[in-house]
Amino acid sequence: MLRLHLPCAALAGPATGRSATPADAPAIAEILNSCHEREELFVPYGAESLRSRLERAPKQYSWDRVWMTDSCVVGVWPAGESIKVVINFKGTRIESRRGLVLDYGFMPGAEDELEGVLRAWCARLAESGLDTLAMFTSPASPGSELLCLLASHVEPFNVWTPGIPEPPGSAERGIYVDPIYF
Repeated sequence: MLRLHLPCAALAGPATGRSATPADAPAIAEILNSCHEREELFVPYGAESLRSRLERAPKQYSWDRVWMTDSCVVGVWPAGESIKVVINFKGTRIESRRGLVLDYGFMPGAEDELEGVLRAWCARLAESGLDTLAMFTSPASPGSELLCLLASHVEPFNVWTPGIPEPPGSAERGIYVDPIYF
């Protein structure tokens, strides 16, 4: 697994896509499922399970935080609006306010739309004083190459499942991580 740090100010781009609505649930589920269906640990969405996810904590993550085009979706929790990451390392203090990509997906051939929506999110977060958009991918995951190119920092992230062996072929299929659990 890889955790990517996308620098908001440097990647800020024009508004792209629109906020999702509950009526978009079937289309969003289709995009997410199509994008991640082969990856280990991905649990497919249905319209109802997606509605449940997006209506569970509406002040944190809901329909207005999911931006989409016809072929792409990116959902962001602007965690940095209430949480600051502070790292003290060798006498240096680093503070960061981050957004977290909780859901993303795109249909085959729509990588440019994914990049556009990510850049639009970076602009929105930078306007709010957030400096980083963090997300997970794996080398075999769809769009991983593009996502790594956008990142200012790519951090290896060990997914450890005690007592459960790695499934055969997972390196070729990729691994999906739902950041809500971290």
